[in-house]
Amino acid sequence: MANTLLQDGDLAYLRAEALTSLPDKVDIQRKTNTADGQGGFAESWDIAYSDVSARIAHGSGTNSVGAEQQNRSRQLTVSVAYDQSIENGDRILISGDTLEVISVDLPDSWHIFKTCQVRQI
Repeated sequence: MANTLLQDGDLAYLRAEALTSLPDKVDIQRKTNTADGQGGFAESWDIAYSDVSARIAHGSGTNSVGAEQQNRSRQLTVSVAYDQSIENGDRILISGDTLEVISVDLPDSWHIFKTCQVRQI
């Protein structure tokens, strides 16, 4: 074995232990397009992964008023296990809120989490 900071099995242990620091449970939805029989597609959102351990970190938010309605947009960061499948455009459901995945920061081989930038929709 090469001289490394982590020994065999250390990273797996750290990743397993890190799951205990993800206190939230979320569902991840993925969009599917189904032919509508008229040359177009019907869009639907199906749960691809349920009861996923995650951590929601609240970031900055903005409010704007236009056309007599108030628009609220909150930026959030969601952390999930390093090997959890999640893609740009997916939706995250938590406690009645729907979050849209804006970007996914793909982890390097030594990371224990995968982080996503999301916004509330």
